[in-house]
Amino acid sequence: MAKDSECTILSELVPKFLLYAKVQRGWSETTIKQYSSRTRMFCRWLADNATVDDFTPSLLKRYLYHLSEQKWRGKLLTTTTIRSHFSALRAFGEWLAEIGLLDAEKINPARTVKLPKKNAPEVKRIEDVTANELLSAADRIHNERRSLLAGAVMSVFLHTGVRRAELLGLKVDHINLRSGILTVFHGKGDKNREIPLFSETIIALRKWLAVRGKNNTDALFSLYKNRPLGVNGLTEILRDLAAIAGYKGMRVLCHPFRHNAATWLHNEKGLSASEVQIILGHAYAHTTSGYLKSDVASIHRKVNEMSGRSGTVKQKPMVSARRSVRVAL
Repeated sequence: MAKDSECTILSELVPKFLLYAKVQRGWSETTIKQYSSRTRMFCRWLADNATVDDFTPSLLKRYLYHLSEQKWRGKLLTTTTIRSHFSALRAFGEWLAEIGLLDAEKINPARTVKLPKKNAPEVKRIEDVTANELLSAADRIHNERRSLLAGAVMSVFLHTGVRRAELLGLKVDHINLRSGILTVFHGKGDKNREIPLFSETIIALRKWLAVRGKNNTDALFSLYKNRPLGVNGLTEILRDLAAIAGYKGMRVLCHPFRHNAATWLHNEKGLSASEVQIILGHAYAHTTSGYLKSDVASIHRKVNEMSGRSGTVKQKPMVSARRSVRVAL
């Protein structure tokens, strides 16, 4: 692309970069929102008239030091947050090179800055017993409609591994119970994918659809006839399920359900890691491997099946510290 000689002021280039990210790259709304925040924050740190010529390794290194001293809610920014700032700046730099404002033959200035090492990922997984208790708690909700709604939501979470935004974006015509397929449209990275439904989820969805009734919304999950289930409504359902299951006050987030789903699909349903990767919508296999957890019993069961033997390995029951330790979600 020809060099854009009309504008080299960084703050004025940011909107063009974000338009490129949306239209040409098809990045998700969440990614664009985060990159918008990160790049605009960088421009505010610079002088108002800062240009592309100021986008240098030395200045970016100064910005790294600046971020390392910033606080959020009384605490210094985490390594993950700092790295996310530079992910946005690296993408911004690559776009500047693509439109000819940076030398494409040279290394992106934002990539020359050595970032702090990424913290070892903390596997956010609700213990299986807790996840199953949350699912079972739906049956103890007195209101039938809300009970079946909660049961269907939890089954979709735990047995398909969809993300929260994907679940809340589901429409009635996104599921085909006859063929047992759930289709996610515009998932992360604006990608579509089909997810096979197991009998547990098909039954839960049929029960929910039987009481859902006619709605003025095409959303699959709705609290009321005219109100699709949103983030606040979902949070309220999860809080109620936790209280019923004996975990009152426990903060329940949705992403750990993806870890549970990955392990369930792999260990209980026998899907390979590559098949789980497709269902979860991961671009890279190593991402999926971080979601999987094998145990002695599941490994022993598979070995027996392969060798034609029978028998199981008994494991000591896990002790769940309900009150003393808050489950990391």
